[in-house]
Order: sequence, then structure tokens, then C-alpha cells
Amino acid sequence: MRTAPAVRVPMLTGIPRLLAFCFLESRPTVQVMFVVRFLCGTQVAVWQADGDRAGVPWGSWARVGVAWFLATVYAYLINGVEDAHGDRLNQVGRPIGRGDLDVDRARLVARVCAAAALVAAASAGGTAFALTAAYLVLGHVYSVPPFRLAATAWGGPAVVLGATVLTYLSGALAAGGRFGADGWILVTVLVLWTTLVGATVKDLSDVHGDLASGRAPLAVRVPDRLVRRGVSGVALLLGAALLLGALRAPWLAAPGLVVLVGALAVTHRLSATAGAHGRAETRRPYAAFMVTQFVAHLSVLAVCVLAGGS
Repeated sequence: MRTAPAVRVPMLTGIPRLLAFCFLESRPTVQVMFVVRFLCGTQVAVWQADGDRAGVPWGSWARVGVAWFLATVYAYLINGVEDAHGDRLNQVGRPIGRGDLDVDRARLVARVCAAAALVAAASAGGTAFALTAAYLVLGHVYSVPPFRLAATAWGGPAVVLGATVLTYLSGALAAGGRFGADGWILVTVLVLWTTLVGATVKDLSDVHGDLASGRAPLAVRVPDRLVRRGVSGVALLLGAALLLGALRAPWLAAPGLVVLVGALAVTHRLSATAGAHGRAETRRPYAAFMVTQFVAHLSVLAVCVLAGGS
């Protein structure tokens, strides 16, 4: 089984090196994705409310954004700490799995990030603090015993759903905006895309380590053939649903087309990698999912910016 390519930071020492490895352990691509979701929540809500970006409290909004970023780092860094054994078996290739990052130091950095997130959120108001606290709780119970909901078939997806909804909502409320009906159509489809498609295909490459570490997500509990067919069907339905939403709101056509094309790509890769064992091969459906959601969110941001400037 091939390992993921290692990312080294040879020029750094001491605390900068520790922080760099902690950030790498927290999965930078996922961090970027949560930032993009937060931005989409802001742009869609402000655009649908009145389109007046000049009225957005950008200082408060930025503090909530910092809090959300730190809370997301906590969630994924503590996940790396708690999943260290399984990640080594799966040859994930992140710093803890490679032995470059001590789990106790990583846990300490994660706790500092959580505390800093709450401080930043509190400075932005009670609503921001409550949302950030709820988000941190979800990140904690996902990975940390005795809860460890990631080890269950439905607990993991439920946490992913809650965390994703909170991210869009936090971006909207931090900017003083709100979602209209069209915005909720978009958010619902993108949340389900993340929860039902992404959270499932992610586990296909980690079955060996999950079994050894006592985790039992759907990819472990349900026969592989059924998982692949089920995810393919759900992905295609979500793409079609968002395109149908464009009949009500034409601006949904761009993200709808992206999700539908991405669903076809995920379906193809799920079929092509059935029976594969190498990590690089089994990660291909997840890579298609990630590219799809990233491009879909960029298309939403482009629509909002262009429409707001017209």
C-alpha cells in the first residue's frame, strides 16, 4: 500500500515548526473548504437580504471568521490526535502518522486554538459565541472518547451535517444577513452533498485502519457494492435537485451544473475503483467530491459578486 506524499518543513524549528505541522495535520484543503463555505454563507445572505455590502459590520465579521478558522483547526487537529493509530495503519501520511508530530503537543495546540476561538467569538457578540461554542462541541464529540461519534455509522454524518450548516449560518449572521428561500435550497443541497456523499466516500480508503481502531462508519458496516451504488444515486439526485431549483432561481444553474457534473465524476470513480486496495486509488472518489464542492462554491461566489456589482 502506498503512502501519501509527505510534506516537510525543513527550514522551521521550535514553535514555528510545531505550528506548521499542526496546520498540516488539520488538513489545509479542508480548512480552505470551511473558509469558502463561510464566505458563501456571507455572500448569499447579504446579496439576498439587500445587496448592501457597505452595511456589513466587517470588523465583527472578521473576528467571527478568525474564530471559525481556529475552531475548525481544533476539530481536525484533535481528530488527528485521536485517530493516530488508525491513520498509521492506513498510511495516511500526515505529520502524526509519520511520527513528525507528537500527539501530546498537538493536543495542547488544539486546546489553545479552541480557547482562542471562543475569545475571538465572544468579542463579536453573544450569537457568534454561541455558534462557535456549538461548533467546537460538535468537533469534540466527533473524535474524543467517550463520545467518539466518528466511530459510529450515523453519528459521524450527523456531526458533519451540523458543522456544515453552522458554518453557512455563521457566515450569514456574522455579516448581518439572512438566507432567502433560494439560499436555503442551495445550502440544503450543499450540506447533503457534504454529509451523504463526502463523509461516506472519505471512509472508503480507510476501512483497514477503521476496523483495527474500532471505528464502524457506513463504509465498514455496509457492503462495499451497496455503499458505492447508494452514494452514486444520492450524488446524481442532489445535482438534479439543484438544477431543478434553477427553475425557481436562475442563479442556482451554475452551482447546479457543477454539482451534477461532479456527481457523474464521483459515480465514474466509484465504479472504476471498486475492488481497488491502494490508498491512491481508493481516494479518487473523494478527490472528485472535493473538487466538485470547491468549484461549486466558487461558482456561487462568482454569481454573488457579479450580481452585486451589476
